[in-house]
Amino acid sequence: MRLSCAAALAAATISTTALGAGYEYPDNGSVGLGRAGAMAAKADDGTAVYYNPSGLADQSGLRIMADGMFSNAAIAFQRTDQNGVPIGPTVANSGGTFVAPFVTLSYQIIPGLTVALGAYGPPADGRYQFPSETPPSPSNPNANPFGSPPTPSGPGGAPQKYMLIQNNIFVFYPTASIAWRPVRWVAFGASLQLVDASTFFQQATYDGALLDGKTTTPSSESASRDTIASANVADNPIEVLAGIFGVTVNPTDRLRIGASYRPGFTTTQTGTLGLDYSTLAQDVHAKVSGNGTTQAKDGTSGSGPAQLVVPFPGEFKSGVGYAWGSGLTRGSDVELDFDYDQWSQLKQLALTPGFNFQTDLSNAQALPAIEIPKNFQDAWSLRLGSDFRLPVRGPIRLTARAGLGYESSVYASSGTIYPTIDFPNFAQFVGSAGFSIGWRMLDLDLGYAHVYEPTAQVRSSGVVMTANQPPPGYSPEVVGNGNFVTSYDVFSAGLRLRFL
Repeated sequence: MRLSCAAALAAATISTTALGAGYEYPDNGSVGLGRAGAMAAKADDGTAVYYNPSGLADQSGLRIMADGMFSNAAIAFQRTDQNGVPIGPTVANSGGTFVAPFVTLSYQIIPGLTVALGAYGPPADGRYQFPSETPPSPSNPNANPFGSPPTPSGPGGAPQKYMLIQNNIFVFYPTASIAWRPVRWVAFGASLQLVDASTFFQQATYDGALLDGKTTTPSSESASRDTIASANVADNPIEVLAGIFGVTVNPTDRLRIGASYRPGFTTTQTGTLGLDYSTLAQDVHAKVSGNGTTQAKDGTSGSGPAQLVVPFPGEFKSGVGYAWGSGLTRGSDVELDFDYDQWSQLKQLALTPGFNFQTDLSNAQALPAIEIPKNFQDAWSLRLGSDFRLPVRGPIRLTARAGLGYESSVYASSGTIYPTIDFPNFAQFVGSAGFSIGWRMLDLDLGYAHVYEPTAQVRSSGVVMTANQPPPGYSPEVVGNGNFVTSYDVFSAGLRLRFL
């Protein structure tokens, strides 16, 4: 018999890692958020470097934008079996507010030719905290763990522990952009970006497979059988380049048609995989070895180098906008967008541990790369947004905005699917509102969006607990079935300065 915990932990660590900074909600910036992300044609502030770089061509003078988004994810999960019978209590995210900044500086060199520098985090929530579990202290080092297994306690207060305990994921895009309008009716633009990604992720994996016979049941789940895996990796040095390419067509002075595309790309993050050994692993003196490894003197934990590979999907944005109003209401508009995200490019995630692992029952062995299926499908969305310039006389500019949106699920409607509590991206409905107040060269923008998903009842999940070195014919427990209740509240505030 062998107890190879680290291989299982490596798999568990990547089994639910989210893309970008986790779940993405309707889009970036205070103006865009208030319009439910309908900005592909409008793109008239610094967020054009993200929505559609060609929109920079019409932004005259020197402009500065500083914006920040604040999101709170209300995610609740009731684990069930395939028949919908509850397993353990309902758990909820308590990760708190996640902040994503957006800053840009643009300058129009000559009429129709503008350059910009900026940096932003994607529209996402990358901080989650669910009930945790701490392995107990080592038992008698001379005891035989297989002769007297610990008393199982069931999933208890952490039924989601094999999917996620906590994470903190952030992706940052330093960006350089250029836009050019060669003739009145068309403009082109491009953004070149570095991709700076960092991931901290923690969850449990199961060490009791050798004690269970042919299958695992929820009653077998115990803290004494769980090792806690913690991955802490980042793009260091930053080596990934990404790009966004856009075009805007103006058939008339009031009609704008815009589109942009960001090809998919892949990041490779390196860092450390830490293992807090279960009682079983401690009893057989689990140990890591190799370059870059550390082992606790009391034998309760070990860590070593690891590499995480994460694909990011291609994104297409398009919109048709119509400007209306005259006099005091000039600047009002309405826009309808169609966006398409190529999530089918994400087939799996992969993590490669770069160290050896051994116990009293096994020799030191290198751990192979672990591949975890995702099998997402492409998603599309419709977004309708409008700005209304209030007819206020005097030096103050007042603009109100609102938006509605719908986005399809990344999960298939039938067959095996792989939803997890850090990426519960089922079909979503969006309502948003915003407000701007301006005086001379300064604008203050505020935005709010509520993202709602109908309760998703998953009964065909392919997400299973990771069991290390199971005997032949062993069936690990499915842990991804359950009821997902998801909503997000997103606030945004920003300042824009224009020096004409």
